[in-house]
Amino acid sequence: MAHDPLEYLQSVLHRSTSHTYRMPFKIGASIANADDRAFAAYSRLGEEIGLAFHVIDDQINVVPMTEEWSKTTAKDIAAGTVTLQVLLILQRADRNRAAELVRILRASTTDQRELRNAVGIMRERGALIEARAVVGQHLDVCLRIISNMDFPHSDDSELWCSIIPYFWNRDRWKEASP
Repeated sequence: MAHDPLEYLQSVLHRSTSHTYRMPFKIGASIANADDRAFAAYSRLGEEIGLAFHVIDDQINVVPMTEEWSKTTAKDIAAGTVTLQVLLILQRADRNRAAELVRILRASTTDQRELRNAVGIMRERGALIEARAVVGQHLDVCLRIISNMDFPHSDDSELWCSIIPYFWNRDRWKEASP
């Protein structure tokens, strides 16, 4: 479990985001006969949106806000899944707390007390807040990409920019706010 958070994000990019976001954006740009600059911008936009969405989803799998999202609290912890917030904790927690989290992850437990303990470790060490900051960085890059793109219609840029608050303000993720 000695992975670096940046390596984790790179693996997300290559194993998931490439197929679910970057490729569809590239296909759309290709169908629209986008020039090389626009093609590269759409590809990068897909990467950034995909990474932000994935990190948010990882967090929701730890602390969902409502039943309507059909996510189980600490589902990823129970499955022993290593996510960005786990890697952040392993970087900053003292040896005992990090070992405790690793033990819980390896146990693949459904014991609610153990799962609450793992979530508590993430909260007390600020991993959920830091993961949210990572999302913010990716969404800021999205806004910069959009602001530098040339769109065929004048309101397209505004439409693209309106998507970003959706990622940032989803009700099911407010738990992680400071």
